[in-house]
Amino acid sequence: MEAVVERENMLQAWKQVKSNKGSAGVNGMDIEATHVHLREHWPRLREELLEGSYQPQPVRKVEIPKPGGKGMRQSGIPTVVDRLIQQVMHQVMQPIFDPDFSESSYGFRPGRGAHQAVKQAREYVSTGRRWALLLPDDTNFDTNCFLIISQAESYPQLSQPSAWETDSWQCSTYQIVFLP
Repeated sequence: MEAVVERENMLQAWKQVKSNKGSAGVNGMDIEATHVHLREHWPRLREELLEGSYQPQPVRKVEIPKPGGKGMRQSGIPTVVDRLIQQVMHQVMQPIFDPDFSESSYGFRPGRGAHQAVKQAREYVSTGRRWALLLPDDTNFDTNCFLIISQAESYPQLSQPSAWETDSWQCSTYQIVFLP
């Protein structure tokens, strides 16, 4: 935890959170208000983090339209302070745990995403594999997140990665499992 609350880590995290320009959480404090708040309250928050007694605030619930006008989904917006704490934790933990993730994991990893997953799928298809199962790594088990591909080379999504963005492929993270 000392590495988490180290000054340089905090400054780097603050720059990242500030650049994301997110909305205020349940406490109503935006980036600027949080900056003022942290000047006064950072020593207490730092101590709570080091002691393990820090308690995040509830998230502000919002409804976001699903792609293609297919209804709404619930989402939560953490406070800016909680996003900052998530970011400092991420910056310390990601280099420790990322090497242990499956090579098939493309979600929320540095330099990886949907386009890299499609590229890997195309490479597998070129080696003769014909079945792929794409599974979400997250908990948003929307029916659009599951797709079994038979005869994968016949799908335009594999030859045109930009097609990945169509609503039938909308899901934040994927695991791709290829079967012989």
